[in-house]
Amino acid sequence: MDLIFGIGEPRDQRVDFIRDLGKRYASDPLLQDLRLVPFHPLPETKFHDQPPMDFDAVSNLIFSLKESFPSHPISIPTHLFSRYPELFSYGLNDLGSLPDSTQDPIMPAFPVPSFAAVKTRLLERNIFLFERLSVLTAAGIQRRAIAVAVNACHRRLKRRDTQSLDFIDNHQCFVCGTQNSNGLKLSFTKHSKDTCISEWIGDPRFQGYAGILHGGLVATLVDEAMAHCLISAGMRVVTAEISVRYLQPTPLGVSLTILGTVIESKRRIHLTKGSVRLSDGTILAEAEGKYSEY
Repeated sequence: MDLIFGIGEPRDQRVDFIRDLGKRYASDPLLQDLRLVPFHPLPETKFHDQPPMDFDAVSNLIFSLKESFPSHPISIPTHLFSRYPELFSYGLNDLGSLPDSTQDPIMPAFPVPSFAAVKTRLLERNIFLFERLSVLTAAGIQRRAIAVAVNACHRRLKRRDTQSLDFIDNHQCFVCGTQNSNGLKLSFTKHSKDTCISEWIGDPRFQGYAGILHGGLVATLVDEAMAHCLISAGMRVVTAEISVRYLQPTPLGVSLTILGTVIESKRRIHLTKGSVRLSDGTILAEAEGKYSEY
């Protein structure tokens, strides 16, 4: 169901209209989704002298739609409202169809962003975009006329889901991500040409046994250091293999030095070593890693 707002209707009647729709159609088994379409006052339109809908007006409508249709996908055209990522906190939970190949023949002045561009903008807010079927309700899926198409779409989506993932840095990495409020936010610097270094102090949130840093986090730290010695050289890598030798328990509450060094490179495969140490040089854990460029 497309809902066009901003065509001259009184602003105070919009929410009442949505609530009335909810009472009538929220339980309709054939209603698949709702799309809010903000009207744009183009020169050739009747209301060309009116301003476009502002963010407060649109966010209020999204919130009202979510209240009245709590179980339905609610979307907005990405090319008609550029602040769509901010609307997810108000109840937006879908983006409907994205005609990034055909563009919008009705509104050609508004270019449709690519799937990758939309996905990247959403990842910046830790929102993950994936493809869904256009038919969602049980009443719709059970219709014989569309059963063949639905099954074909299921197979296509399954193939797409099993394809290689996109590696997008949205600054949410648990170890080094600057935008992850629950992360460690480590910062690595060059120690030498092939070595990078960081320092960190663990607290009781990360313990295994009392007073001791969890071994899994020790491995995470040294993995990050070995990856960053390659990332700092301009390479984009993922971990292929890692082995860790725990030499001594790693204490909490003291400054730890985490090192990573490039040992050998063969085309797109890079061998590294790393360590976690105390400030006096005592080695607590050593590691070797293999990283692959992508």
